[in-house]
Amino acid sequence: MKIQHVLLFCCLSALCDGDSGLISTNTFVRAEGGSVVVQCPFSFSGRKKFLCKNECKAEDILIETRGSAAQRGRYSIKYKEGSFPMSSTYMHVRVTHLTKSDSGRYRCGLERRFLLDSYWEFELRVTDAPKILPEAVKQPEQQQQVEESTVKGKILPLVLCVIVLFAAVVLLLYTWKTTRESDGLTTRGMSDNWNMEVLSCCTCPAVRSEQPPHL
Repeated sequence: MKIQHVLLFCCLSALCDGDSGLISTNTFVRAEGGSVVVQCPFSFSGRKKFLCKNECKAEDILIETRGSAAQRGRYSIKYKEGSFPMSSTYMHVRVTHLTKSDSGRYRCGLERRFLLDSYWEFELRVTDAPKILPEAVKQPEQQQQVEESTVKGKILPLVLCVIVLFAAVVLLLYTWKTTRESDGLTTRGMSDNWNMEVLSCCTCPAVRSEQPPHL
């Protein structure tokens, strides 16, 4: 008899899927300005999906849709249907740009046709945003300035070396060209002098040697 009671209790629990009240309490602590993502599990699927806050009255309903995803301002839900008992059904809730007023109790739920409605409850606590010290802000700027000065210190000698090398190459080419031209003029002058001497010798009258008369 006790076994039958246990089985009956398990079946009713699965069918209700948390409709009798709070299934489990989950608390999420996030800093102001951040975001939170909550996964709401269900045993069975549902037609209408909703997200509400506090007592879930009409004015507390944040999102209500029959689709698989919906968004309203900073709140959004995404529904993923499973197949009982192989896999569970999930509703992912996301809240962005958290403020202190977002703290409170939330419910994500499913409305069903033949079964009782089901919901999953969680609590959100939004704390003060962490303060950033001025030194922590200035430190990256100072580091960037040091890196920039280091890069400039490495580039300047390299530019000077390139300029000096280029000037040396230009001077070398100029010297080589000047030397070549001077050598060409010298060689050409020597060749002209030699030709002039040859022509002079050719045009001069032949010198005849006179032998003394025989006595």
